[in-house]
Amino acid sequence: MAGLGESHKRRILVTFQHVDELLSQSLHIVARAQSDPHPRHVHDISASKLLRIEKHIQLVRELMKKFMQRFQIALPEPSTPSSWMIRTNLTSIDIALEDLYPQKMKGYGEMDSAAAHELTQTIQDIRKQVSQLLKALE
Repeated sequence: MAGLGESHKRRILVTFQHVDELLSQSLHIVARAQSDPHPRHVHDISASKLLRIEKHIQLVRELMKKFMQRFQIALPEPSTPSSWMIRTNLTSIDIALEDLYPQKMKGYGEMDSAAAHELTQTIQDIRKQVSQLLKALE
């Protein structure tokens, strides 16, 4: 059996990482569908099917891991702290919310003053929680 060159290893690694990310997203979709107050997907997977899906995902991951071990394809060490990723996401949330204030949405048409007040209050409440989340990461 011929070995793998460094270019082969890099290509395999990148593809396996992509496959793993897609598997993670798939699991996240199912988990989110069960608990999300704002579902984006119809929850049509039974608990028994979910267990089978999780088992198959685990098997796919094990196959990739065994191959990588066999051909000495090393995963790069994680370099991005989770706290940084969360801070970045929270900052993006804060920026997105800033653009929802009624005075910034005038281009979308008139907004009832009661709705504008409630929207402003809701944005402020959410931003307060986001701020507290940021402080919890310190």
